[in-house]
Amino acid sequence: MDVKMTPPAATPPGEADVKMTPPTANEIKLYCGVYHRAKMFSVQARLDKEVDCLLVKLGKQLGAPSADLTLYLAKKKGGDWVQSDEELESFLARGPVKNESGGTAFNRMWPSNLLAKYFDQQTPPLGVVHVLVELPKKNLKRRKTDVEAPSALKDIQAIADIVGFTGSEFYVRKEVLCVLENFVNVYGEKLFEDKKAAFKAQFIFVDSPGTGKSCILALICFYLAIVSDVPVVWHRFVESEVEAPVTRMFHQGNYYEWPDRKGDIYSTIYDSRFGGGFDPASCWFCLDGLTQKQLADRCLTTSFTLLATSGQYYSKGQGSLEQVTCLLPFWREDDSEDLAKQMHMGNAADRYFVSGGSVRFFVKPVDISRKNVASALSRVSTDDADALLAHAGSGSQQIDSVRAIGIPNVTDPKQYTDPDYWKALVTSKMAMEYLFTLTKPDYFHKLFVTAKDVNDPQLQSLVLEQLFNSIAYNQNSVGISYMKYDNVDRRTHRDPEHRIMRKDMGSVQLVRSTESDKSLIINREGETLDEFAAVMERWAKNPDEMDYWIPASNTSETIDAVAKWEFKSETDDSGVDSTPVTAERFCLLQLSVANPMGEPHKCEASVVLRLAQPFLDAGKQVCYMALVCGGEEAKWDTHRSAEQKMVTRMEKFRLKPAVIEEDGRPPCFPLYVATYALL
Repeated sequence: MDVKMTPPAATPPGEADVKMTPPTANEIKLYCGVYHRAKMFSVQARLDKEVDCLLVKLGKQLGAPSADLTLYLAKKKGGDWVQSDEELESFLARGPVKNESGGTAFNRMWPSNLLAKYFDQQTPPLGVVHVLVELPKKNLKRRKTDVEAPSALKDIQAIADIVGFTGSEFYVRKEVLCVLENFVNVYGEKLFEDKKAAFKAQFIFVDSPGTGKSCILALICFYLAIVSDVPVVWHRFVESEVEAPVTRMFHQGNYYEWPDRKGDIYSTIYDSRFGGGFDPASCWFCLDGLTQKQLADRCLTTSFTLLATSGQYYSKGQGSLEQVTCLLPFWREDDSEDLAKQMHMGNAADRYFVSGGSVRFFVKPVDISRKNVASALSRVSTDDADALLAHAGSGSQQIDSVRAIGIPNVTDPKQYTDPDYWKALVTSKMAMEYLFTLTKPDYFHKLFVTAKDVNDPQLQSLVLEQLFNSIAYNQNSVGISYMKYDNVDRRTHRDPEHRIMRKDMGSVQLVRSTESDKSLIINREGETLDEFAAVMERWAKNPDEMDYWIPASNTSETIDAVAKWEFKSETDDSGVDSTPVTAERFCLLQLSVANPMGEPHKCEASVVLRLAQPFLDAGKQVCYMALVCGGEEAKWDTHRSAEQKMVTRMEKFRLKPAVIEEDGRPPCFPLYVATYALL
């Protein structure tokens, strides 16, 4: 983006200072019709400029290289202009009609000529088309990459140099494209057809803090000022050590900036808009960072076109305009990981552990983000926990900084503007671990259902870990059915009947002692792999120290808990039913969602072996178990029993990598896949 603007004004203005110079006399407004697309665009241009300047502006609006566009004066060689009437759409849709020699009924506008050559120093007539635009064949259809290929990192250094807070690059994720589609649906006529058309709605970007709404608003402001060439007044309210509230104004290529803590300058410009030197119908007033209460306190409830706000916003019908609220959903882990890769940031897993779906916390240094999140969590009480799972309610800043909002289908633009689809949840694992001791299993079950509603398997796995460990921590009884994990390459070892898995099947229970009615001894300690290994070494030497171990904090994707269980195998090595054999085993658990159609759960053999080794050295029996939950087959499969569905879920389950081994050798202890049910 080529941003050329004059430096900011040095001093804040009074009312007289905000008056602006009207457009110059030789500036004209041209209505341009695009062949095949059957669309109309309006462009402000100067008669003393070359046609090339018009090409550049149209290229930006059409998303096509200016050099690929061909322009024709929309005035027939006989003297009549193309009329803007009911026949125009079909005329444009047909494309340019050419004669046998390849010519058309219209004269071509050559890039090096002045616009005055074609418009005779006169204002073009209204009610007609002035310019016809022919696109190259590759641009006749909207490319799939325009809407279906996000994950692009765009250079916005020119904008960052002016406003600072946006950063030098902008990551285009699929959610951003849907938000912009809704924006265009609301303002398409005003953006591309008639800049002076009346505003019919206010557009409000909502989300939890840190998903990128302020950056989107900034890009829109610059687009309006540079590409659409309309006045923009933009007040950003933020209080931090590096940034203070400010009002900015763009008009006729000039840029103004004033410190504006209370929004007084913004209000002055808004109130004087009818005498400020520009057409009020063409000016966009934008607010960023103000809550609904702050808007009311400053009497700005209806004084904006665009608003970016964190937390909840309730449309109360103030003013004469419709209010469209559009959600910018939380960042999913795969997008955050891709962002880290493209921006060459390390520790993506550690970053997302703290940040969850907030990109603001994700891009900061991990130690700083950890302090910020810990500070917010320290003020979240047991009573506040339920508010984290409701997108409406509680205006607490602490709640809003931890709560995330998502939708079931991120490719459906309609769900972004319909609050009935919005789902509130917690995405930071650090926050989940804090909530672990404040809540009961029912809380994580509710969160797990919501994670399924927003169709985020990675988040489901995070929540499942907390759910199962909460069940154990609260001494609830659980029955577990397991099968042998076929640690082979299924492409070369065909086993359609799953005989390998059926060679070792059985069940275990997580229950308090039936003889003494004693509670299970459950310890929650350790935050690093070295600390986990130290706990295993201590436990291996004293098996009675505990029955179940949970990490106090865990960024590993491999081991989520270790349980001491009595296994009663119900089959012998040949898979035939036999007399049950009881054996005590230390079972390394990895919680995962069922994934026959999704991304397999990651399993690092080195982590499994590191935590298993102390028990092996002490002569204890060990096993690994991938404990799966869920399974979409339950929604449509009504003919089989619950047990049959569980078996199918286990048979289809695969890890990543599918074959667990280190240095080419599989572990020397059993590997299982299992499901569970409350008793």
